[in-house]
Amino acid sequence: MGLNDGAPVVIFSSTKSDRIEQVTQKFREMGLKEGKHLTVKMPKGGKEGYVFISSVGLRRAARLSVHGSGRQRELAEEFISYILKRAEEKSKAKKEDEDVHEKVKEVVEKGKSWGHLTLKGFAATVDGGYEVKVIDGSAEIEESWSGKKLLRLRVMAEVNGVRDDYTITYIKDERNKALGYAVMRADAPSGR
Repeated sequence: MGLNDGAPVVIFSSTKSDRIEQVTQKFREMGLKEGKHLTVKMPKGGKEGYVFISSVGLRRAARLSVHGSGRQRELAEEFISYILKRAEEKSKAKKEDEDVHEKVKEVVEKGKSWGHLTLKGFAATVDGGYEVKVIDGSAEIEESWSGKKLLRLRVMAEVNGVRDDYTITYIKDERNKALGYAVMRADAPSGR
């Protein structure tokens, strides 16, 4: 455990391939993804391999320790508890490592505070005096006819006393930017 450009990171190393694979599999089960949250290098020629967890991965694990489901949450809770304990021990052993402990605590607290956002029950007055109340909503990943992944947000809302279902679809373009689409209907109450 240490700091990489001021951000806390966790490194597990071993000369045994099966140990690296076992630890990597546990992180995958937890919900961490290679290339995004962790980096894996298998040992070769008697040299150590490693599993490197970035601060983004640490934050994700902290979030999953609160908002994960079943086994995922169990693994994340266990990991975060272990990391906090190790960071505290490290700071007690060496005064210069106090910064590591504080940074780890900060990242873990931030990760735990991130939750699932909910629109259900949201009410506000928006531009032009529109009264908006969200009654229900859902999000699904679908596949388009061309095979691209789509994120569909479905919202049942009441706007100025008129209740209707609204769908917003997001897709990534060729530059990997998210584009959102919503269909406007002329048959809505009160006209266009």
